[in-house]
Amino acid sequence: MKKILAVNLDAISLSSISSLLMERTQDIELLTTKKVGEIDAVIKKLSAEIVLIDLVDPSPQELKTLKALSKAYPKLPLMAMTALETGEIASTIKSINTLRYFEKPVDFEKIVNAVWERIERSVGGEIHGISLTSFLQMSEMEKTSCVLKIKTDKQVGSLYLLKGTLIAAETGALKNEEAVLEVLSWDNPVIEIVDSPVSRQKAIETPLISLLMESARRKDEKRGKKKAAPAKKARKATPAADGAAPRKKAAKKAAESEPAEAEQAPPEEEVLPDQLQELRAAGKITDASQILKRKQRISQLTKVLAGILAVLIVFCVWRFAVNPWLANKEFDRVVADTRSAESVEKKIEILSQYLAAGPSVKLARQAEEMKRTYENDLESLAYEKAVQMVNALPLDENFQETAKATYSQFLKQFPNGPHKEDIARRIKGIPAIMDDAEYTRLKQIPENLFSERLQAYQAYLSKNPDSANADNVRKMHDGLGQAFYEYLLAEKKACDESQSWQKGIKLCQYFLDNFKTHERTEDVALLQQRMAAQSAYLKVTEEVEKAGPMSGKAAGLLKQYLQEYPDSPYKDEVKERIFRFDQGKDQETAWKELVIYVRDNRNTIFDRVERMEFYLNSNPSGKHLQEARDIHAWLLKEKDKSLQQMNQQAAAEQRRRQMEQILDQERKKIARQVQQSGGRFSIIKQDTITDNRTGLTWCMFDSSVLSSACMDYKAAERYARSLNVGGFSDWRLPDPSELLVLYNGKPAFPMSNAEWYWTSEVFSAAWQTKVNTVVKTGTGIWKKKETDLKKCGAVRAVRP
Repeated sequence: MKKILAVNLDAISLSSISSLLMERTQDIELLTTKKVGEIDAVIKKLSAEIVLIDLVDPSPQELKTLKALSKAYPKLPLMAMTALETGEIASTIKSINTLRYFEKPVDFEKIVNAVWERIERSVGGEIHGISLTSFLQMSEMEKTSCVLKIKTDKQVGSLYLLKGTLIAAETGALKNEEAVLEVLSWDNPVIEIVDSPVSRQKAIETPLISLLMESARRKDEKRGKKKAAPAKKARKATPAADGAAPRKKAAKKAAESEPAEAEQAPPEEEVLPDQLQELRAAGKITDASQILKRKQRISQLTKVLAGILAVLIVFCVWRFAVNPWLANKEFDRVVADTRSAESVEKKIEILSQYLAAGPSVKLARQAEEMKRTYENDLESLAYEKAVQMVNALPLDENFQETAKATYSQFLKQFPNGPHKEDIARRIKGIPAIMDDAEYTRLKQIPENLFSERLQAYQAYLSKNPDSANADNVRKMHDGLGQAFYEYLLAEKKACDESQSWQKGIKLCQYFLDNFKTHERTEDVALLQQRMAAQSAYLKVTEEVEKAGPMSGKAAGLLKQYLQEYPDSPYKDEVKERIFRFDQGKDQETAWKELVIYVRDNRNTIFDRVERMEFYLNSNPSGKHLQEARDIHAWLLKEKDKSLQQMNQQAAAEQRRRQMEQILDQERKKIARQVQQSGGRFSIIKQDTITDNRTGLTWCMFDSSVLSSACMDYKAAERYARSLNVGGFSDWRLPDPSELLVLYNGKPAFPMSNAEWYWTSEVFSAAWQTKVNTVVKTGTGIWKKKETDLKKCGAVRAVRP
């Protein structure tokens, strides 16, 4: 609410100006008075912000009062309506810098425009209507931080407040406390808040209340020395007489020289327009003179009450100001001693002694907070030291014991510190650090040191079978086994070429001793048996040749061989030779039986080739020699085909195993994602995922994972119908809506390997048959899209 003081305005002027102002805003109040001498009191006590004066034949005293107001309130807008009756009056009015005058007859619209311009103009950082003492007390209560510029006509000072505390001051040559007392003694200063940070160090230790009391005491002393002359000076300030002044001016002087009588006389009643009466009734126009008189009576009553309360104030000052000030001084001393202490332990000791003396609750709370801060600092330093000590330890066999002892010592010293949980976590993580260090050392063993790597891997797995790195070491161990298996295969060929299998047999035994759980263990065992049988057969053949191929001794050697090696690759051949020995069959019968045997696909191609070769070697000039050669040539081709098939089957088996390993890893990954789906998905049957929201069961892997072939629409239909996953055979292509719900829902389906999927929604469009597919967009959202049936895509099968 803007307050405008209207001085000596008649009813017509007041009505016109108030009407024009109310058209612009309702947020104003007009204060009225008939006396120029009341302007200062209205500004101070009622906070008037603009003064509008009707100077009707102004007296020298009124002009002098206006000059004094201009100096006391250099930024207060003064506006006067005057006729400038004499040159002296005109010169005086024009010399007042802050006074803007309007010559009569006046244009009320012009005056209102000037008033409105001042209303809209910002006052800036100056504070009016409040004493410096009151402002400082409010700043202390509100914990305000600012810089105050205090100004009078001839003096300027600065006060620095930090969170409500007066920390520094300066005016002229005076600094700090003396500067504060000097500034507080000034009359009617202008207070300006300076827009700059408080950059001073604290140099004032005396509390604000003590400074205010000392300032009041000094003012009282000054008043006691000056009690003499105010009344005389006041009379002297009024000019004597002006013989040429009109009668109206003389009457005005008389009214000003006898204020007491004017107060007793009833104010002149004016006949106001209806509009002014309504504004006064609404509180928009107020008689400031009457308010000042009421305030004067209240002031007298206040003085009486002040005398009564003096003793109580003295007590309160001691109880709530002086005594706390002394306590604060002691607290400040303790704080200073604490801050100057060299070590954190000494700081804590000083604060502990202060708390033991029993300070006030507020100061004790501050001291406790400081002590707690230093204790936390001490604990943090010890924490950092402990961590640094452990980090500097070598990762050897003593690391675990030393690190645990270091951390345990910290916990013993600070059992309830803020780092308690972190230290406990670090103690718990020591075995993992040791495990990681040992795992790192394993990886650093050169690849060419096979035996050293094998021994190190086995020792680690024996010691740490369930560690975080155990699976990785098992993979490294299995990798050694696979490399050794490939080395065995190469050695087997060398043994076959040299017809010496002892080295291969020993290598196989080495593999079986060190890779008992390897996926190739069974293959190596069979390989060892085969090489042992080959080695034994070579010896038996030599002994049979020495004994004579058709002798009884030869037959006995062959039977003994068959008993020792029942699964020998030569068992069929040995049985045949034994049979011939036992039955004594002739060459023709033997040939016919040989032909039947080698043409029987149920017999292995290797046995058939060996039998035919044995026949050729045993009958270099028989009558069936050419036919035997032809059959032998055909058998060799069949053998090559069989070897190719075996290689292909081995490669396929290898791929199958690799794929199974990949699928196992994906199964585990998907299982974790399903557990995190908030109950939407569940795995009931292997390789299937049930959507509990829709009740549909989905194949865990799409066709891009289970089949390397890219499928057109008809192939996709056949693929879905032929699936047998999770014990279900009723798989089908999904509808587009089913796939969109699956992938765009929250949470979405755990896995998607393809960019788009076939659906069951087929339709005709422009002489063509098309399918609605579901496609992943660049933003990750799945959308329906038309696709030709010949395109190559993937299938995410669903049931039922």
